[in-house]
Amino acid sequence: MAVRLGNIRHTCASTGDTHAAQSSSTKGAHDMHNLARQLIKAELTQRRQEGCDVSQIQTRVEAALAEDASNAHFDALYDELDALTPAASFPYEEPSDLESIRRLRPSGPRRMALDLVDDEVRDRIHGAWLGRAAG
Repeated sequence: MAVRLGNIRHTCASTGDTHAAQSSSTKGAHDMHNLARQLIKAELTQRRQEGCDVSQIQTRVEAALAEDASNAHFDALYDELDALTPAASFPYEEPSDLESIRRLRPSGPRRMALDLVDDEVRDRIHGAWLGRAAG
């Protein structure tokens, strides 16, 4: 999870590739700052949901948001969030690599029989897409 808020650097979880975007215009810099604010709020929520204790850093993130801190300040806070680890009491194991996922998945059939005609398949895919699009 490598995101740099100052020049927005994101590392793709599946490939490990790092993508960067930098802005040279004032409007672009403003947009990047707004993005930095959105990302830090989302990351705070994400880390809490992943079982990390964010109580110590949450007040500092909220203060940085209230005082409209610089992207460099958000970068430092983001690095702290990134360094947090889930509490030992966190009941879930959420691996990212394929071998760990396979090791933790329940036993059972890996292929399910699907006996549908084309219209039924199309209807199900359409319904799934609409549900995903609606949120």
